Amino acid sequence: VPDGSWIAYSYSPQVGGSGFRTVLYRIDADGTHPRPLGNPDEFDVQPHVSADGAKVAFLRLSSSGDGGTIWVRDVATGQETQLKAAGSSIESPKWSPDGRWIL
Repeated sequence: VPDGSWIAYSYSPQVGGSGFRTVLYRIDADGTHPRPLGNPDEFDVQPHVSADGAKVAFLRLSSSGDGGTIWVRDVATGQETQLKAAGSSIESPKWSPDGRWIL
C-alpha cells in the first residue's frame, strides 16, 4: 500500500502438478503476519493495491488456461467485482495514480 504498511503478493503452496495455483496474500511490511487476501480456490496473480489501500486489482486465470479476467477486491469486505476489459490480451492490471482507472 502507498503508506508502506503492508504488501500484496501472490503465493503458491504447490509448484506444478494438478493442484498448482496462486493465491493472493498480504503481509506486513516488516515480514510478519502473512494472511490470505483472496479466495484459495481461485488462480489469482499480479495484485496491485489502489492508492488509498482499500482495493486490490488482480488477474484471475481460468482453470482451462485460456486467459484471464481482471477483478477488484475490496480489502475490508472481501467483495469481488469482475471488470470488463477492452481486448483479450489481459495482463498486469495497474491503478492510475488518482485511483479512478485501471490500466
